[in-house]
Amino acid sequence: MGKITAAETLQLKIHLEGCSVCRTFQQQSLLINRLFTGFKTEELKLDDEFKLNLKQAIEKEMNKN
Repeated sequence: MGKITAAETLQLKIHLEGCSVCRTFQQQSLLINRLFTGFKTEELKLDDEFKLNLKQAIEKEMNKN
């Protein structure tokens, strides 16, 4: 996959003008990219205990009925 065409760029700009959800997503994505630039991938790993606790918390929230 390569760069988008000039027509696609224009379509995207027009879409972003009217779609607040996509604008928010774009802003969040840019922020995440800036925050993690320069990190090595092994520095971004979550340890197993954190993953387990997170999974349990998610399951607990999902089972609230």
